[in-house]
Amino acid sequence: MIISLLNHLITNDISNAERYAIRYDLIVVAEALTSLCIYLARGVCGEKLEAHIHCHRIIRDRNLVSSEEFGNFIKSSRLRNLLMIRYR
Repeated sequence: MIISLLNHLITNDISNAERYAIRYDLIVVAEALTSLCIYLARGVCGEKLEAHIHCHRIIRDRNLVSSEEFGNFIKSSRLRNLLMIRYR
């Protein structure tokens, strides 16, 4: 629901400043989520990471998150990557 609301805001008549503010906020949320996952994978689980995306798999494999939450984590990371390169 949040994504459809944001999509509606981005595609309708809003200023460029507002559009970039929404993008920035989404990037910050995705990076905070990844930072939390890295903390859990390294600190709590004692795992070594191959890549930042690997932390999501580790916490899923340790049953710290559900498969649905894992899928949402991956989607947020991918969305962050798209927003960082300003893919349209």
